[in-house]
Amino acid sequence: IHAYNTVRSFYRNQRFSNDVYPYIERGLHLSITGFTSSIWMIRNSATLLLSTIVQRIFGPSKTKDGEDNLSKKNSMTSREFFNKYPSLFHLFYQQLQQTTSTRSSIESLSSSCLFAILLILRRLYPSPLDGIDCSLTLDKLLPFVIK
Repeated sequence: IHAYNTVRSFYRNQRFSNDVYPYIERGLHLSITGFTSSIWMIRNSATLLLSTIVQRIFGPSKTKDGEDNLSKKNSMTSREFFNKYPSLFHLFYQQLQQTTSTRSSIESLSSSCLFAILLILRRLYPSPLDGIDCSLTLDKLLPFVIK
């Protein structure tokens, strides 16, 4: 738990903004896998870490009037995201496939990582170049999301 909070403090600190950039992919991986823990405190710390990293990548999503509206400023194409963080595509695919494979698994702890994955996917939009010379497209994740 302390390790999650320490890692989170590095991502939050503006002085380390350039230094932590190469570790964003690892941080997201740590956060998403933390959602599957049976220990509530670890899941809670993973949630805090996720929100910090998502804010570091995309910026805050709140507008001045307090509504939760996403703009292009607070999102990016799926192609750009998965080119920056390629291992996350495979993690998302694996977790979505595992969680949606049977009804009983949807009710398990592993389904709590769905929240993290869907939160990130919400900020991605299709690229006009999706499907062209790239295997990391939202099309491959869509069947699991629809389930």
